[in-house]
Amino acid sequence: MLRGPSTERSFVHLLIRRARLFTVPALAALALLAPSVALAEGLPQVVASPTITGPVIGGGTVSCDGAQFSGDALGAVSFAWFKAGGGQVGSAQAYVPTAADIGWEISCRATVSNADGSAEANSPYVPVEDGTPQSVKAPTVAGSPMTGATVTCSPGTWSGGVDSYAYQWLLNDKPIKGATATKLRLLDSFYEKTVVCRVTATNVSGSAARESRAIVANHPQLKVSIAKVQPKLPTLKQAAARGITSKIACNASCATESHAFILTTDARRLGISGRDLGGLTIVGVGHARRTFTGQLVVTTVLSASAKRGFAKATGPLRVDLLFETAWGPKYSFKLVHEADSYTVKLKR
Repeated sequence: MLRGPSTERSFVHLLIRRARLFTVPALAALALLAPSVALAEGLPQVVASPTITGPVIGGGTVSCDGAQFSGDALGAVSFAWFKAGGGQVGSAQAYVPTAADIGWEISCRATVSNADGSAEANSPYVPVEDGTPQSVKAPTVAGSPMTGATVTCSPGTWSGGVDSYAYQWLLNDKPIKGATATKLRLLDSFYEKTVVCRVTATNVSGSAARESRAIVANHPQLKVSIAKVQPKLPTLKQAAARGITSKIACNASCATESHAFILTTDARRLGISGRDLGGLTIVGVGHARRTFTGQLVVTTVLSASAKRGFAKATGPLRVDLLFETAWGPKYSFKLVHEADSYTVKLKR
């Protein structure tokens, strides 16, 4: 198409009118628009911010999870932890709040990069709580408080989560050496003393202890009986060599003393010397302490004079056995049972 003078003037006027719509800076921005859009599309972009997971307590392990990014050829995500007012405190995905963090707030940051740049996303700040176990209900001691009995300690109720319990028994407020189990046997030496169970609860945040109410070790009414069926009686010769063995039952931790008597007339006849109690002469003594099984085995050993005299006996010899049973710490005889006795005939 041929363009004459009037046509050229119209084209120039159109350009002038359209050029009035743009300033010089705007025209420059339009020239750079396409490259900038392409560059922005290559930068990493935050899709989702991270959150802190796990128990946010002193000694607990927390993790920076959930961060998502978009972009080309993204590298590995790096992490950082921050304490409000305290700067960076960690540089891994997981973090263990310390005792110094308790009462402060922490946050985590996830960062990713590629050839075009980097992007970072931060979690909200959350407070670090004290997760040390807290006693809700005190430990208790169950069982009979009588000496010889076994009592059991229950840990009570705790909040904050407990990984383990440790036990220590106290006697008059002092630790009993080696008494670190849930059960304790009340020994004679505990009589009229206070017994307490101390429980220590532990978790990742630390430990806390609490004591039970005290019990006072007591003693049951003493009951003693001679076994109806005694061991086979020895002969006179055997009695002189190894003594006379008897069995006694006791309901507590008892000590028993025994004495063997023969008629004073027999003692004189056989030439046996000993203390004369008015018709009866002591010819032997014995002593036994029981275990906690409730049975005593007492061996009454004859004196040297009685051993020589028994060897001379030509026929059966009457022997009276007397037992006095007592109880007390270290067998100090706080409680004494009435004496029991029985009579036997030892044959040649």
